[in-house]
Amino acid sequence: MSETALNEAINGVYSKVSSLISEEFEMLKELVINLQLKVNELEGRMYSSQEIIDKVNSMKEGDVLNLKLFNNITINSVDRLTIPQNSVLNLDMNGKLFTANTDDILFRVNGTLNIYGNGFFQGSTYVASVNENGTINVYDGSFNNEVTSFQANGGVINIENGSFETYGETYGTKYTLNHIDAKKEVGLISVKGGRFVNYNPEKSESENPAMNFLAEGYGATVSYTLDNKPVYTIIPIIDIETPDSLTNIVSNLVNGESTYVKLVNDIELDGTLPMFINKGTSVILDLNNKTFTNKVAGRATIINDGEMIIKNGSIVNGNNTKQGGAAILNRSNMIIENGTFGSKEQRGAAVENKGNLIINGGTFSSLEKGKDNSDGWAYVFINRGEGTPLMTINNANVNGNAHGVFCAESGIINVNGGMYTNGDENLATYYMCYVIDGTINLNGGTFNWTKGLTVNTPIYKDGNGEINVNEGANINW
Repeated sequence: MSETALNEAINGVYSKVSSLISEEFEMLKELVINLQLKVNELEGRMYSSQEIIDKVNSMKEGDVLNLKLFNNITINSVDRLTIPQNSVLNLDMNGKLFTANTDDILFRVNGTLNIYGNGFFQGSTYVASVNENGTINVYDGSFNNEVTSFQANGGVINIENGSFETYGETYGTKYTLNHIDAKKEVGLISVKGGRFVNYNPEKSESENPAMNFLAEGYGATVSYTLDNKPVYTIIPIIDIETPDSLTNIVSNLVNGESTYVKLVNDIELDGTLPMFINKGTSVILDLNNKTFTNKVAGRATIINDGEMIIKNGSIVNGNNTKQGGAAILNRSNMIIENGTFGSKEQRGAAVENKGNLIINGGTFSSLEKGKDNSDGWAYVFINRGEGTPLMTINNANVNGNAHGVFCAESGIINVNGGMYTNGDENLATYYMCYVIDGTINLNGGTFNWTKGLTVNTPIYKDGNGEINVNEGANINW
């Protein structure tokens, strides 16, 4: 055998032996890790706070450390726990409580931190901050911190589930999740689940401008605690193609359930019933710049008895053969975040409120009047019902010749901004503001009214109601 052939044979044998040794080493390494976990479980291993600190801070690059807690842990020192690059800490909380009252971030992550086991974190410090090339994966658990739960400092944060609440504020807002400004080009926060109290990761105001931390295809529904704190629950968005699929999904929700639906094309509701949102359920309807048309005369398009957000499109009542039937009838809690609502051909309000309604933009209209009242009547905004229904209009646009714009049969309408133009001297248009036993407060916005054929005044009180025109309102009549 030649020297060259001998060397090739030796190298081949060496390569095979090295490969086998490497495979055996990895198998043995995994076996030792699993044995360590099993021994800890069998012994019910209880760690002191100092043992936790020592174990984490003794990790070297490439290490995998599995910690399963069998007792509650409290750390009151200024020690930080650092996870090196290319290393992994699997933290099984096992339903236990981890309290950290330190002046520093608890975990500095340069490798990977996996948190699971439905445990509880609380304290005055951040749970973890992740640097470039690092990853934090949160699979479940409850996190109650003073300022921030997790911070992206160039690394990646993936949140699959969990409950999150911070009880402090920074710069007047919640920093439950925080993305360091200088590292926005390299870091990432991706939320696919969870429950966030007083903080919306879809519009995180910890960032300027606000950022959407939700993964693509996910949205946030909102409900409220007993003390009226908003709770944002992250769920998958369901694409809607037909009116039947929309009404079936929404109407079949039961108490405590929520959904986030998005139109992918225009739809028409031509059955005998409107779309109902049941009491105790939460729905976000993203119209996605599409049109939702109701062809049923005299019936509302949407009746809300739960918690609802509507945004980004048009809701139109297309049949004017019967009086009544608002585009939207709210009997609980609702937020409108822009869009087009109502119709100049319908004999119903754009919005009828019997609960708590907030309008943050949009264009609204109701029936355009003729020369007499034979065509019916409709105000654009109506507040009515038992108790004290509250409608807050932060910004809206009305431009037409409706019967009237604001009607408060009961409760309170607060108008804080927007543009409202109504009236024609050749048509049977009525008031800008009409109250019976409710209150209308014009706090801001521009109000343009033109006398029609029927009445001589833009404001009319019938009963014990009040109409207050305050300093911020720009009145033109």
